[in-house]
Amino acid sequence: MAITQTFVFTRPNTTVDFHYRANTPEMTAASAVKQQYIDSGKMTTTTTVSDDELTLTLVSTSPDLEALGIRDTLVSLAIDAEFNNYITTHEHVVTSYTLTGIDAPFTCTTTYTFPTAGLDVHDILLTNISNDPRAAAKILGNPIISDTSMSVTHKYDNAADYTANFFTEFHLANELHAAGVTRTITYAMA
Repeated sequence: MAITQTFVFTRPNTTVDFHYRANTPEMTAASAVKQQYIDSGKMTTTTTVSDDELTLTLVSTSPDLEALGIRDTLVSLAIDAEFNNYITTHEHVVTSYTLTGIDAPFTCTTTYTFPTAGLDVHDILLTNISNDPRAAAKILGNPIISDTSMSVTHKYDNAADYTANFFTEFHLANELHAAGVTRTITYAMA
């Protein structure tokens, strides 16, 4: 099965690069790793820019759920935090996101790893999840919490359900990254 993620980004003018093309340490490192997956056939990525150069469409295709998890894990909290800062500074907007290619129920498990025991990140994440009724409704079971990690599994009916209701901690990325939290994302058929 081919699984496709489509991201559409807009910018107010052409004086600043799209974040995807920005020459930053995080993007350079992620691009190098991503290229390894492209070279091994685990992912394809294409970008198109509108005629007025204000809209960039990024299409990433993965052959299976395992590769999708690898791709989503590559987009680390460090990159999300950098992206948060970049779009705020440069007035970029993510105008849409779509996932296609999964026509059956599946799960998405996000595991957060904390650098030290006792770091009070659990409460931040659990509050974020409970304050997002779309995400809270998709939780499968209870979050698994230890001193140094937390795993949350969400269940979706298909790709369209994920597109409409996916969980994101994007607005917490700066805080989580500053605390040294890392994130791993895995998908599986339900």
